[in-house]
Amino acid sequence: LPVPKEPKFEQEYSNFLPMAIPRKNIKKRSLNTIIESGAFDVEKYVPHKPKEPIEKLKLKLQEQMSGIKMFPDDGRRRRVVRSKSEGCMDYVPPDRASELLEEINERVQWLEEMEALGEGKKHRATIQLQIAEKLNELKRLDRAKSQENEI
Repeated sequence: LPVPKEPKFEQEYSNFLPMAIPRKNIKKRSLNTIIESGAFDVEKYVPHKPKEPIEKLKLKLQEQMSGIKMFPDDGRRRRVVRSKSEGCMDYVPPDRASELLEEINERVQWLEEMEALGEGKKHRATIQLQIAEKLNELKRLDRAKSQENEI
C-alpha cells in the first residue's frame, strides 16, 4: 500500500480557525452605556426552601442521638421504644408552642446582636425566613388545638 501524503498545515486546519471580522465602529463605551446594557447587574440569590423543615430534621437527629425512637405524629399518642434494661420510662412530649416562641425570641435576639456588630444586613433575610417558618408552625398548632377543642 502506498503511504498517504501528510496534509499541509494550512490545508488541514484552515476550516477550524475562526476568522476575525473587523468592526467598523470601534469606540470605547461609556460607563452609562455599560450599566444600561446590564453588565453590572447581579442576580439576587434566593435560598431554596429545604424539603423538610429544619426543626423536624433537628428533632430527628436529637432522637437518633438520644437513642429514643419517637414515631411521627399522625393524630395518635406518641410511643416510646423502651429497652428491657431501662424498665418503664414515661415520656412527656414538650409543649411545642412554648418551644417555638423561645426559638423565635432567640433568633430575634441573635439578629439584634448581629445588627449591633454591623453584620445584621448579611443575616437578616435568612433569620426572617426562619422566624416566618416558626410563626407558620405556631399558627398550624393553634389551628390544630382549636379543632381539637371544637370536637
